[in-house]
Amino acid sequence: GSDFLPDVAGAIVDQNSLGIAQAKGIDVKSYIERYDSNTLLDSIGNSLIITGDTGTNVGDIVVYLTVEKAY
Repeated sequence: GSDFLPDVAGAIVDQNSLGIAQAKGIDVKSYIERYDSNTLLDSIGNSLIITGDTGTNVGDIVVYLTVEKAY
């Protein structure tokens, strides 16, 4: 996009992301409290989607949650 972080188009996290952060000793809560997901996800590695400036400025969010049945 062409907003605050022009090179980053978003990020992908999954069920392993929190564990990776914890294994690296990253204090996830402190990043969340500062609204600093970019630095957090960059620290985890392989999460950020780097596209370069696309010339657009959209603020969409998509969340997919799947839950396996526990029985």
